[in-house]
Amino acid sequence: MHPLPSATSGHSFDGLTQLLELLRLLATEAPDGAFASWLSRCSAAGLPAEVIEGYELARRIRDNNARRERREHALAALYATAGDLSSLRDTDKVLTAIVRRARELLVSDVAYITLIDEASGVTTMRIEVGMLTSALRQMQLAHGTGVSGLVAKTAEPFWTPDYLSDSRIIHVIDDIVAEEGLSAVLGVPLLLGDTALGVLFAAHRRQRSFTSEEVALLSSLGHHAAIALHNARMFEASRAALEELTEAHTAMKEHAELIEKSALVHERLADLILQGSEMAGVVDALAEVLQADILVLGTDNSELARSAGMHTGTHAELLGFIGADAGDHPEGVSRWEHIQQEAFRRGRTTRWQTSADQDVWITPIIAGAEHFAVALATRRNDFDDAELRTLERAAQVTALLLLMGRSVAAAEQAVRGDILDDLLSSYPIDEAGLRRRAELLGVDLDRCSVVVTARPVNATDRSAVLQAVGALSREWGGLAGEHAGSVVSLLPGEDPKEAALRVSDCLNQVGRTRATIGAAGPGVGISGLAQAYQDAARCERILLALDRVGGHATPRDLGIYGLLFSGAPRKDIETFLDDRLGPLLRYDAEHGTELLATLAAYFDAGGNVASAAGALYLHTNTMRQRLARIRELLTTGWTGDGQLELQVAVRIHRIFRDV
Repeated sequence: MHPLPSATSGHSFDGLTQLLELLRLLATEAPDGAFASWLSRCSAAGLPAEVIEGYELARRIRDNNARRERREHALAALYATAGDLSSLRDTDKVLTAIVRRARELLVSDVAYITLIDEASGVTTMRIEVGMLTSALRQMQLAHGTGVSGLVAKTAEPFWTPDYLSDSRIIHVIDDIVAEEGLSAVLGVPLLLGDTALGVLFAAHRRQRSFTSEEVALLSSLGHHAAIALHNARMFEASRAALEELTEAHTAMKEHAELIEKSALVHERLADLILQGSEMAGVVDALAEVLQADILVLGTDNSELARSAGMHTGTHAELLGFIGADAGDHPEGVSRWEHIQQEAFRRGRTTRWQTSADQDVWITPIIAGAEHFAVALATRRNDFDDAELRTLERAAQVTALLLLMGRSVAAAEQAVRGDILDDLLSSYPIDEAGLRRRAELLGVDLDRCSVVVTARPVNATDRSAVLQAVGALSREWGGLAGEHAGSVVSLLPGEDPKEAALRVSDCLNQVGRTRATIGAAGPGVGISGLAQAYQDAARCERILLALDRVGGHATPRDLGIYGLLFSGAPRKDIETFLDDRLGPLLRYDAEHGTELLATLAAYFDAGGNVASAAGALYLHTNTMRQRLARIRELLTTGWTGDGQLELQVAVRIHRIFRDV
C-alpha cells in the first residue's frame, strides 16, 4: 500500500476532502447510491488508488457493522423467544411470537408454521402472519408433498427462489400459492430429536435467494418453536394427568362412601344367600334398609315377590298408574312394556313418574344377556347414589337366587328326564330301582297310569311347554320330561281325555304357547305305561298327519284311524293300500305324474271338480282329464262302499307317508 500523499502534493487537498466526505457518508449510514456517486467523482478526478482503496475498506467496515447489528438483533430475538418459552403458557401465543419475529428478522412478506400429524402424516396450518387470503390457512398436505413434505422427509432446511417453477417440489397446492402470490420460500424443520413436529416458513412475493445467515436464523427460531410445542404438549399431558388423578381421587372418595353406606346391605344379603333364603327374604331386607316398598315382577308381569309392608293392590295400581294416560306406544307395545324394554336396554335403575305423580324406580334383574324380572321401588323421597347402587346390587343377588333356583330345577328336571327315558326305553330295565329313584322325587309310579305327550307347535316354545307341563305334573304327583322331541308326562288317573284337556288348559294359561297333544291309558305297571306312551305318541303323530296341529286326542277320539293304527298289522294295511291305490302309485312313479295328489284333492273338495282344480292351480279341463285317467286305472271304487274305501285308502296313505 502506498502512503497517502503529503500536504504539498497537488492532489492533497482534493484527496483529503474526498476522504472526509467518505467518512461522513459512513457516519450518516448513507445509502448505497451515495457511495456510488462518491466513487464516480473520485474516479473522474483521477485521485490516487489509495483513495479508492479507502472506499473498499469503508464499505467492508459498513457491511461488517451491518452484519454485527443483524446478529445482535437476531440474538436479541432468540433471547426474547427463550423468555417467551418460560413466561407464556399458551402455545399459540409462543408460536405467534416466533412467527412474527421470523417475518421481522428475515424481512419476509409472510411467515407461518405448519404442524405434522404423527398418525396420519397430514400437514396443516397452525400459525400465520402476513397472509392476504384464507386459502393457505385451510390447506392440508399429504406426507411428502410441497415444501413441508421435503423438509419433514429430510429433517433439513429447504429453500427455493421460485416455488411454482421448482421441479424438486411435488406440487399439489400451486393454485393456493399462486392466489397468495408467493414466490421465494424458506422452510426449516421443528425438530425434537430426530422427529419433525412441523415446519417454520418465511416467504416472499418476489423471487430471491436466502443467505446462509437467514437459514441459520430461521433454523434457530424453528428450534425454539419445537421446544415450545414439546413443552406445551408435556404441560397439557401433565395437566390432563393431574385432572385424571383429581377425578380418580374424587371417585375413590365417593366409592368409599358408597361402600360404607352399602356395607350393612351387603352383609345382610350375603347372610341371606348363605342361609338359603327365598326371594321374599331379600326383598324384605332391602325394603327395611331403604325404607321403601319393593315389588318384583317377572317379564310376563307376574308377581314374584313383594315387601311385607306393601299392600296387595300395589301391583295393579303401579301398572295402572304407569300406563293409564299413555295408551299404546308408537312401536306397538304398551307403555309399561316399553318401560321394561328400556330398563333392560340400559341395565341400570331408571326413574319413571306415574300418572298419579308418584315416582317409581325400576331396576332390571339381569344375568348375562337374560332378562329375569324388574324390581319396582317407591317411597316419598328420592334415592341417593348409594341407595341406587344398593338397589342394583340387590338386583344382582336376586338374579343369583333365580339362577340358583333354576339350576336346582334343571337338575331335578334332568333326573326326572333320566327316569322317564329309562321307563320308556325298549331295553330291559331294573323296575325296582326305577321305582326307588322316582320315590326320591316324591313320585309313585304305581299311581301313574295315564301318559300325555305334547309336541310344541313352535320349537321356540319347547322350554315354556316343559316348564308348564312339569309344574302341572308336580302338582298332580306325576312325572314329566322330554323324550323323542315331545314333552311326556305320567299322571295319576283313569281318563286320558281328561288328562289331555288339563295339559291343554295349562298351556293356554301360559299365553300363546300351543302343542299337539296325544294321551292314552290307563296303563298298569311300568310295562303298561310304556305301552300307553306308544299309543299316546301314535295319537300325536296321527294328529299331525291329519293337519290337526295344536289339537289333542286319545286313541278313542281318532275313530277309524285309531282302530287302523292300533289293531291291524301294518303289513295288512299296506296290502289294502296296494289293492286300492297300487295302479295310481305305479303310474305316477313311471310317468312323473301326480294322479294320487289329484284324487286326494278331489275327495277333499267333496267331489267338486272346480274347487279341486282351484286347490291344485289347474284348469278345470285339465282336472277332468286327470280324473278320466284315474278312472281308467282304477276300474272299481267309484260308487257306494268302494268309494268310501278309496277315500279311506287315500287318507291312510297320506298318514303312512307322514307318520
